[in-house]
Amino acid sequence: MCCLVLLLHLLDIRLAGAAINDNSLSMEFIPPGTSSRFDGATGRSWTIFLDGQIDEGAAERVLDELARNEIASARVYLNSPGGLLLEGMKLGRLIRQRGFSTYVGRQRENGIDAIAGSCNSACVFAFIGGVYRFALPRSRIGVHRFSSLSPADADPDLVQMVSAAIVKYIQEMGVDVDLFDRMSRRGKEQILILSEKDLQQLRVVNAGRQPAEWSIQALDGTLYLSGAQHTSSGLGSISLSCKGGKVLFRPTVDVDDDAEAAVDSVVRHSIKFGNWLDPLAEAIEPMRVEDGHASALFVLGQEQIGRLRVSASVGYAAQLRDLTNFANFSVDIGGNAEKIGEFLQNCER
Repeated sequence: MCCLVLLLHLLDIRLAGAAINDNSLSMEFIPPGTSSRFDGATGRSWTIFLDGQIDEGAAERVLDELARNEIASARVYLNSPGGLLLEGMKLGRLIRQRGFSTYVGRQRENGIDAIAGSCNSACVFAFIGGVYRFALPRSRIGVHRFSSLSPADADPDLVQMVSAAIVKYIQEMGVDVDLFDRMSRRGKEQILILSEKDLQQLRVVNAGRQPAEWSIQALDGTLYLSGAQHTSSGLGSISLSCKGGKVLFRPTVDVDDDAEAAVDSVVRHSIKFGNWLDPLAEAIEPMRVEDGHASALFVLGQEQIGRLRVSASVGYAAQLRDLTNFANFSVDIGGNAEKIGEFLQNCER
């Protein structure tokens, strides 16, 4: 990072969709509980609006405001044509270190809600710092090649080193390095607006879901296939095991300290295949809460095993007596379908 800072100062590299001017990045910090429209964040998270050019010192000003208000949880809305590459990356690292989510959007006139916005060039580097990344409908995200405003611009070795540092940053943020290739294909003043498909494939946006992790392990002579996925709603995980030719299904979900009462009110347990809910048979191990996790154990039926072989995701939902959901999550299967198929085949032997 120190080498990158030096290089960027030498090159005075800027990424912007418009010429840099004297405008500073504007910041609006809205305390929790101000609006009920921020997807359940009321009472927990601050809402931060960052608008305009990403200028020198922008990350430091945000950090000072976070410290002054002792902000531990926030969602950050970005609306910017670009600015300084280094500041965009500083903002992204700050956002990632704090575990904040990012959105492309701008502040509505009422001052508390958000509407579609745009995030171009250096703004994209700040945006991908979010642990969970969203774009409001009709928002635009654009990239182009970085440029230099100093004579050092002509030094290909320095430009190559900066390019490598940018690629490393993109990788650290969990984004596909093909994003840099898309940048390189455009001229310094030509903005490439990424399509919704591009944003998803490149993992620039992740809709509140980190990549799922699947693993196989043996414990006390039993083979387990486990899948887990962190989302903006918490961690959800499932475990499959074999016993006497049967497939056992154990869902586990993060819960609050007062979840005991909710567990006692569950009237229906379901396994999820995509958006499809299929009721589970009575649990052979009733749901219990331990160390902040709730879990139960079920035997899957043959039809459920068949659906599991072809589903794009598998998860769990528990419904309370008042028809609300106590737990509801899915784990993406992705490229693990063959692994799951082999595991199920071994169970049936």
